[in-house]
Amino acid sequence: MKPWLYHSLPIVPVVLAGLVHTSTAGTAAEDAVVTGGRSLVAAHAARGGDDAPQLSFSFDDEQRAWLDFFPLAFRRGVRGLRMGEMTLAERRATHALLRGMLSEEGYLRVQFIRELEEVLAAMEGGNSRTRVIGDYAVQLFGAPGSGEPWAFKMEGHHLSLNATLVGDGFRGTPLFLGASPAEVRAGEHAGARALAPLRERAYDLLESLDDEQRALAQGSDTTRLPGLGRGGPLPDPAEPSGLAAADMNDGQRALLLSLVEAYTENLREDFAVEELRRMRAAGVERLHFLWRGSMERGEPHSYLVQGPTLLVQLDAIADGGGDDANHLHAQWRDPERDHGADLIARHLERQHGE
Repeated sequence: MKPWLYHSLPIVPVVLAGLVHTSTAGTAAEDAVVTGGRSLVAAHAARGGDDAPQLSFSFDDEQRAWLDFFPLAFRRGVRGLRMGEMTLAERRATHALLRGMLSEEGYLRVQFIRELEEVLAAMEGGNSRTRVIGDYAVQLFGAPGSGEPWAFKMEGHHLSLNATLVGDGFRGTPLFLGASPAEVRAGEHAGARALAPLRERAYDLLESLDDEQRALAQGSDTTRLPGLGRGGPLPDPAEPSGLAAADMNDGQRALLLSLVEAYTENLREDFAVEELRRMRAAGVERLHFLWRGSMERGEPHSYLVQGPTLLVQLDAIADGGGDDANHLHAQWRDPERDHGADLIARHLERQHGE
């Protein structure tokens, strides 16, 4: 059992309480996403009342394409149904939808990231206004299972989960996962590391490189990379930086692929398998590994793996300065398919002649 997973076992009572269903793969997973979306709409309608928080929005609503990971208390204009405001039926449906779009490991990781809000609250002396485990907004764009495009979004501190469905097509990027503390060092969760594979596999690759390869990976600029999120432009896939996989040996390329899989394994199996197939078809040798910042374990740094079909990035931050980078931001982006852009374009062309 993975160390981070072992230490996050306090999540298990939530699962046993009947809030979720067993995860599935392939078409069954897609059905679970659609079923979860429909159940959420029905549960929300059943609560009645004019003052119920809005859950559903037009598919063209601008918030569908937003990507943010700040606590909701720090953001203005965020709409949606907060998890802390949900009825039991709404919560069950939301968890069923999450289990349909995420892998088992990804689902548990997301729940533990939410639990870290309580760890942060204790570290900060009980700041209940900004560190709230239920302060995550859920939104539906369009109507689940209607035959038209629809999307699900859940955002809050250190999370941005996005699923877009068009017909039988599913897209799960952008995906943002963060953790603070990256390693819990006190209390009942001591030793837990929510994003351990995303960091440790990168160190394994870095430490396998010789001096010449490290120089290519880091280049002349040692400053940390800018983030990929919050609406900023993505790096140009045609102009990658860093060490090319073509200049790695077989063992190093295997470590690089394992690092990419640390991201893809968070989403449901059929989607992850297809994205890895696309990456290989585009050419593993075209992947580039870029590292900025300290090369010492645990110190501030960032890395980027860039290829024609994907970008994955991690930023390790030392809050308040110093060398203890115990705060992580990680994300997976697709320059062609974020928010289902390819599915939507094909849908418009086929169904509406646009």
